[in-house]
Amino acid sequence: MIKAAICDDNKTLIAELKNALLSYQTERERSFETVTFFSPDKLFDYMETEKIDLIFMDLEFGDKTLDGISWSEKIHARFPHALILILTAYETRYKEGYRVRAFRFMTKPILPKELYDNLDACFEELYLNEHITLLRLGILHKIPLKDILYLSAVTGGSEIWTANDTYYSDNSLLSWEERLPSAAFFRCHRTYIVNLRSIIRLSKNAAVLTNGSKIPVSRRKLTALRLAFMKNDVSS
Repeated sequence: MIKAAICDDNKTLIAELKNALLSYQTERERSFETVTFFSPDKLFDYMETEKIDLIFMDLEFGDKTLDGISWSEKIHARFPHALILILTAYETRYKEGYRVRAFRFMTKPILPKELYDNLDACFEELYLNEHITLLRLGILHKIPLKDILYLSAVTGGSEIWTANDTYYSDNSLLSWEERLPSAAFFRCHRTYIVNLRSIIRLSKNAAVLTNGSKIPVSRRKLTALRLAFMKNDVSS
């Protein structure tokens, strides 16, 4: 299960954010565990033994010796898999977040739409970092979802294409469509599913991918694919 941490010394904000997270879980039908910390050093110590996937990190603490940016930098260096959302009321400090590779910024007080948009992006990123097991030349390989360019239907199963290799799966394209995160993968044709992040441009009947491949797009799917592609491009 995905585990999120809230690191803030404002008890009112923590309560507000936890309630908003519960609403998000209900509305999006997603489940994750939430733990809270009043200082980033305590969070860091906790992460030495427990995995945290997503962190809501306050920018400024009452204790001036603690700084959200500095601790985010330290956390990212030690636990690069964790996504960090910086909480701040000061847009002037946003640029500092790029130094620590913050995934997103959130303004205080919490705005529900901003929170939901950020969480949607976080879940997509976390899902894309997951691995699937695929067969190639009789050998099983673990492949991150983000490395997949597209999937195509073949007799008896499907083929999964990455930039460097092609893998075979006994699963049908329909099975993959139900399994893969819909925010990142799109069934653009009867025999193709494409990773939206691999698309560089769209024509009226094809999607051109980062490796130069052209994937057919059904006419009835074109409008929906354009909308999905633009939404993904904006949120990336």
